[in-house]
Amino acid sequence: MARRKSAEGKTKMSAVQEILRDNPAIKPKEGVVLVKEKFNLDISPQMFSMYKSKKSNGAPKKKQRVAATDGPISFDELMKAHSMIKEFGSLKRLHDVVTALTQTQLQVG
Repeated sequence: MARRKSAEGKTKMSAVQEILRDNPAIKPKEGVVLVKEKFNLDISPQMFSMYKSKKSNGAPKKKQRVAATDGPISFDELMKAHSMIKEFGSLKRLHDVVTALTQTQLQVG
């Protein structure tokens, strides 16, 4: 089945993309009116919203890296972790520091 195009040769998707390029924060109801006026294409607010969400989610997201483990945790590693918990005052504080460090590395890397 061929895609229907407006007199200007625009598909509904390309019409919505052009509208969003000019005004990325437009509401679906307003967008539907503009698509009708500018391209003479009928589109529902739901369809406009779907195209808008596809456009904003188009870029692939970075996957969080999972730390590789080299087998079971050794007694020595447990003792190091225990001393770090003592140094930071609590397991929650150590967790917060490691989380902040991980987030910083993800943004930088």
